[in-house]
Amino acid sequence: MTRYHDWERRLDQFFLGHARTVFAYGLMDCANFAAGAWEAETGVTLMDGVGTYTDEKSALKMIGEYLETKSPTVGAMAEAICLKHALKERDTKWHAQRGDIVLFANGADDAIGVVALDGKSIAMLGEGGLTKIKLSRAIKAWGV
Repeated sequence: MTRYHDWERRLDQFFLGHARTVFAYGLMDCANFAAGAWEAETGVTLMDGVGTYTDEKSALKMIGEYLETKSPTVGAMAEAICLKHALKERDTKWHAQRGDIVLFANGADDAIGVVALDGKSIAMLGEGGLTKIKLSRAIKAWGV
């Protein structure tokens, strides 16, 4: 898998287009945000065939069904999707590069974001729209 030759511009446009997009399960949540960013960079759609959901409860149910597990997690889903699409897991979170998909600690749960173009932070959707958090919160990262 390769990125478009102008992937940085495309990713920047994606970020700008979602600057005020608020988090909404099943529409534009952490998984859809990261998948949308990846599609902007590569043209590859990651979320095809994963099912639909409208809230946290139905998201966990969908993940459980997709992974055929009774202990669904966002991290397990991210890993399965990245493996399915042959994204390479980075050796450590410190090897995460701009545009990579990252799993990060988000309170009691984990969430998914994208390494921002500054290479030092994770871009993610919050209740107020696009925001950045420290890359040190990353747990795992996947890229090309």
